[in-house]
Amino acid sequence: ANNETLSLVHATLSKRMRSLRYSGNNMPEDWSDALAEHEEVAQALRLRDSKRISKAIQIHFANTIKRVARSQETAPAVKT
Repeated sequence: ANNETLSLVHATLSKRMRSLRYSGNNMPEDWSDALAEHEEVAQALRLRDSKRISKAIQIHFANTIKRVARSQETAPAVKT
């Protein structure tokens, strides 16, 4: 983007997201649920159905937050 600040923010957020991306999918049913949610988003995009896209993304984000929170509760403590 030829914008040093924007590039730095993007890199920082990408690094944080990379570490969280898989943390909410540590159980097989979590993976299958997330995949089904992605498939719903993709189908809504193919149909160009903005209401369905919005709903599918909201559901996916809400479920992702729950999955990540649940995985953080059961994760072993990290020593610092």
